[in-house]
This record gives sequence, structure tokens and C-alpha cells, in this order.
Amino acid sequence: MKALLVGVGDEWASIVARVLGTRGHQQVSLADGLSALDSLANIGPALIVVEDPLPDMGAADFCRRARQLAA
Repeated sequence: MKALLVGVGDEWASIVARVLGTRGHQQVSLADGLSALDSLANIGPALIVVEDPLPDMGAADFCRRARQLAA
């Protein structure tokens, strides 16, 4: 499974990466919402972990935009 980590800070990223890694899941980390939205189609994640707020938008806005891209 591919997982996308968006805006997840260093302290949490290592914990999330360890948990997902021990289960064999691939991870891609991006710092902000716009770069994550631009990369969504290429990455095709089954799971998205979003920290709120992101540097460039709120998590709710990111989720709304991501859903629109998937439709």
C-alpha cells in the first residue's frame, strides 16, 4: 500500500513512517498541500495522513480538493 504523508512534522513523521514501514507500506512525504495535490495522481496513495494546519492551507481544504481530484 502507498501512503502519502502531507505536512507531517519530523517528530510525527518518524513514528508514522516506522509504523507503516513495519507493515511494508511505501511512503511519500510532502511538506505542503499544493505539492501533494499536484502529486496525487502520480502517487495514487491508498492512505493519506494530513497534519492540520498545513503551511499553505487547512487540512479540511486539502481533503476537499483531493476528493474533487479523485471524482
